[in-house]
Parts: sequence; structure tokens; C-alpha cells
Amino acid sequence: IKTSHVSLIKKTMVAGESFAANTSFLVRLAMDGETAGRVYKADKDASTDDLFYVIGIALSTSAVAAGDNIAVVALGTHTLGSSDTAFNAADIGLAVFLTASGAFSITAPSAANEAVVRCGIVENTDKIWFQPQVIGVN
Repeated sequence: IKTSHVSLIKKTMVAGESFAANTSFLVRLAMDGETAGRVYKADKDASTDDLFYVIGIALSTSAVAAGDNIAVVALGTHTLGSSDTAFNAADIGLAVFLTASGAFSITAPSAANEAVVRCGIVENTDKIWFQPQVIGVN
């Protein structure tokens, strides 16, 4: 039996809202009141809805409108878009956390009612090894 390794799980999905070109966004699946099966920007705010269940990191080289297709990496190496801010060399190996409106940071959220979602590791100054994990809610 031959065993192969999966290095990237990537899927074309349908956007539930607009996404800027060349910018990476952490995304979640639609919730009640949104269009089922579509992806929306995830958010650390846990005060009312669970908007923090990140399923992937989305990127398109052109602007995306609701109803358009967008590529989503669910596991593996994600290369930042040209509009993303690169990481510093000292950031390599640090955790990447969800912040607001699909954005991410190497700083974990710490305020009340904020979800702490580790979305991966800085693999290189222009790459994230994406692997989401909910740590908890402050």
C-alpha cells in the first residue's frame, strides 16, 4: 500500500459577502440569517454569536462580491496576498490568532467576550501554516 501525504487542502467556496483583492481573510461558514453554504469573515467577538469558528483562510487576486467564488485553504501552507502585511523574521514559529473582520495577528485577543482562536503558525515571513483551533473565550 502506498501512502501519500496531503500538503494542502484547498476548496473553491461561495462568498457570502465582499472580500478585497489580494488580502487574506479568516472565514467561517454561514450562520442563521445568512446564506447557507457560503463563507463569511470570521470575528473574535463572542459577545452575541459564535462568529469565531474559523474553517479556512480565503484569498483572491481580484475583488470578490457576495455570490462569487473564492479559494479557501482549510489545511496547509497559505501564502499571503500582495496587500497583506508580511510577518517579521522574528515571528517565524509564532502562533497566528483571529482578530476582527477576518484579520489575523500574532497577538492573542485578551479582552472580555473575545474568542482566542489559533489559526496556525507563521511558517515564513509570507506564509502561514493554517490549522485552526479554538482555545477558548475570555
